[in-house]
Amino acid sequence: MWEQIAEGTMAELKDASTYEDRVGEGQRGCLQINCRYPIPPHEGTRLQSVLDALGVAEAKVGVSGSTLSVTYRKGFAWLPVIVAAILGIVLLSVLIASWLLFREVEEGVQPWIVAGGILGMLIIAYIVYKVRW
Repeated sequence: MWEQIAEGTMAELKDASTYEDRVGEGQRGCLQINCRYPIPPHEGTRLQSVLDALGVAEAKVGVSGSTLSVTYRKGFAWLPVIVAAILGIVLLSVLIASWLLFREVEEGVQPWIVAGGILGMLIIAYIVYKVRW
């Protein structure tokens, strides 16, 4: 599950690295770039090659229409490196409209599951009580 921790416009993308401390050591982060027009698939491949060459941990670039996403695992301050790589690719930097930053969070037990478990135990206890008496 992903939790949004920041967002901004193209003009604020260079400042995205100020949110680096919101992604914990060993936690996965995801920078999503929303562009004005569809992104050519080869630009995603190009960015993936750049991030691989830079050694960004577990970097994975995805392109879907006008959305580019980069997921990574923090072990180093990778966000400034990722932003610099994106801005270094001229076509991508021209297309950017806005961005969102996410961190991966553990999925906890949903409250309805807990309530269902308690209700189920009460029903079983009631049945056992009725059968014994």
